[in-house]
Amino acid sequence: MLLDMVVVVTTGLADVSLPFFLDAEMERQSVLPFLRLLRVLRLLKIFQVCQPLRIIGRAVVKAFGVVVLVGLVVGVLNFGLAIILTTLVGQRATPWAVDETEEDIETWFGSIGRSMQTLFTIQTLSGWDHIAAVLSGVYPSTVVVPLIIIYMMLCCFAVIGLITSVISDSFMASQQKEQKNQEVGKALRYENVTRHLEEWFFQYGRSLPGCIGREELEKALSEPQVSSLLLSMERPAKKTEILKLYDRINKEPSFSGRVQAGHMAEAVVTLSSEAKVLRAQ
Repeated sequence: MLLDMVVVVTTGLADVSLPFFLDAEMERQSVLPFLRLLRVLRLLKIFQVCQPLRIIGRAVVKAFGVVVLVGLVVGVLNFGLAIILTTLVGQRATPWAVDETEEDIETWFGSIGRSMQTLFTIQTLSGWDHIAAVLSGVYPSTVVVPLIIIYMMLCCFAVIGLITSVISDSFMASQQKEQKNQEVGKALRYENVTRHLEEWFFQYGRSLPGCIGREELEKALSEPQVSSLLLSMERPAKKTEILKLYDRINKEPSFSGRVQAGHMAEAVVTLSSEAKVLRAQ
């Protein structure tokens, strides 16, 4: 809601104010078109509406820091390997002149930047076989191929597995937090309904102070405010079910003729939360 308001107000003020200071040509070259693109951010509202997307979004945001750290580790490793490859291969490309692949070696390993770019290409499993074939023209293939495979296993498969596990753990944590928040919200809502029902039952319980009779309970349940309270529950119980519950409680020796308003309110809320199970039985 706040993001939507900020985007609308910002773009609205820009649409209204900038035409007074800029002509049509300057307006097209100004930041106004880019400000209008901010309206795309309103698509983020879908994360507020859809709970699964909200959970996934929180998990990705929490795991982003770990992903950045993993990327830094891979970058440092690639930088070290780039120095070695540039020194041992790129600056000694003469032996590949026999096969007319010297230019390829210089393109791949001619500098540290090129070597890092080549390592990143190998890391994405793109063209590594051709690079291995060219390097094997001078160095033994029994050394080149295993080293490239080990590099790909460390910097590709291991990194992907690590990032996946981090995102999965973050997703589980976000899901548990979301469920906990829902449970807390439900408990607060039930507590609020219980308190209001107790007030209504206490108000109608005139026969005995703090207690409510069956006829008084029927009158209380007929009140629109009480009905709206029951309908606010996740699975509202019917009036007949509540009266049956009262009769069952009233048969107990400790409550015979003296069903307390607070106890009845708690029982009604409990019945409403379990109404689906009771109906199935």
